[in-house]
Amino acid sequence: MKDRSHDEATAELFASDKQLAVQILNDSLNESDVTVLSVTLRQLVSSAGGTRHISQLAAIREADIEAAIKPEACGILVHLRKALEEVGMRLTVELI
Repeated sequence: MKDRSHDEATAELFASDKQLAVQILNDSLNESDVTVLSVTLRQLVSSAGGTRHISQLAAIREADIEAAIKPEACGILVHLRKALEEVGMRLTVELI
């Protein structure tokens, strides 16, 4: 039996339980840790078929998706979340 990585196992879990994926992503946003957020986003992208698949569905360049889930880009989301909190708003993810 082939061992799965933590990322693979989490991606499979996210694919099978979207509500859990949303909860973990929101928790990651609230932690303000860009590394945790980046890992969570990478696992979420993997659960949805990977960057190539998402880029085709969303008509977005694959390189842009890859850049958006790097820790440097996740820092922007963390700052946005903090700024919104200061004006009485919250950045959250929900299923549609």
